[in-house]
Amino acid sequence: MSLMKTFRSRVSPCQSSKREWTTPKGEQKSAWVVDYTDTTDKRRLKTFQKKKEADTFAATASVQVRTWRIGRR
Repeated sequence: MSLMKTFRSRVSPCQSSKREWTTPKGEQKSAWVVDYTDTTDKRRLKTFQKKKEADTFAATASVQVRTWRIGRR
């Protein structure tokens, strides 16, 4: 297990952040991204249009992953 993966999983199992980019046509786009590690320790990203949706998913996923990991020990 890499040091960064260990650090990220101990700090917060889920994080939401804003991603912004420009399309080839010059349009500004943005999305909210939730970065988390699933129950098989695989890194996952899920995108949302609204911050509230991303935060809700992050909270739910965090509890589910934490509950599964505690039961697995």
